[in-house]
Amino acid sequence: MKKFKKVSALILGAAMTMNIGIMSFNASAAVIIESNVLEDGTIHTRTCNDNGNIEDMYYTPERSDLYLRKENSFTYLLNVSCNNNAEFEKTFSEVYGYTQLEDGSYDVYSSGILYYNFGTNMTYDAAKTMAEDLLKSSCVDTVTLKKGYQIYDASFFEVIPEFSVCSNEALTTDSFAWASDIGYTIDAVNFNSDDTYLIKVTEVDVANRWAGIYSFMLRCMEMPSVYAVSDFMIQNALAIAYNFETVKVYTSSEELICDTDGNGTVEITDATAILESYANTAAGIAAASAENSMDVNGDGTVGIDDATFVLTVYAELAAGLR
Repeated sequence: MKKFKKVSALILGAAMTMNIGIMSFNASAAVIIESNVLEDGTIHTRTCNDNGNIEDMYYTPERSDLYLRKENSFTYLLNVSCNNNAEFEKTFSEVYGYTQLEDGSYDVYSSGILYYNFGTNMTYDAAKTMAEDLLKSSCVDTVTLKKGYQIYDASFFEVIPEFSVCSNEALTTDSFAWASDIGYTIDAVNFNSDDTYLIKVTEVDVANRWAGIYSFMLRCMEMPSVYAVSDFMIQNALAIAYNFETVKVYTSSEELICDTDGNGTVEITDATAILESYANTAAGIAAASAENSMDVNGDGTVGIDDATFVLTVYAELAAGLR
């Protein structure tokens, strides 16, 4: 792993205040701390804003499907209401990341700051597993599963890539003579502040934009004087707010695990799906992933008992007993 010294550098010139997932982010005050090249070739850049929130971005060698997507991006978030906040923090502070809201509840996400990790949105299965774990604690009253959407305007993908490069030595256009090797023409190298230079480029192969961005950043990291690099388009992608809507409020882990299709409601169709999985397994045509998700009673197998368990929970909910 190649690591560069930690030196702060202001990275964005235009002042913008945006909401990233569950935290506010003032882009004008974002500061690059460092960049690393990991063993698998991923470029990890860490920044910090004036509120002290850490932002982690991961530029992998192949990420075009996540980077240039034009459909809506979505993720999941858990909101937890507790009867004992001190006990909650004692129990889960080393397990999950969380932010306490004004109403005393917590937005809970995976360890680290989830929404600052580009392209690593929380899946439904991951959220469900976390919710089950949280609901086992006596200090947790309810877990609200929320689904968040990021909407990318078409104009977002028409923006020409610009980079922020932090260097211990002065940089000029001559410093990037190699850029033509990856299809880039350097239009401007402007000193911003501290050790930071804003690099404007013209790209040749727009269709393979991610490959160009990654290659440019990796070549920058190979320059002896460069200790950090970032791309403004990724910064802007991270800054697009998630709009969250409630899928379901769960009060017990049984209710959560019985919602096998993840639509937020325990229904007869959940039991039917289990019976179908059971029949497919008996016929030797069931997928292992489907079988695991249908094992609602946790005995290691999918069977009629699981369907009966779901129907029991369904009946209790319908009768107002849960």
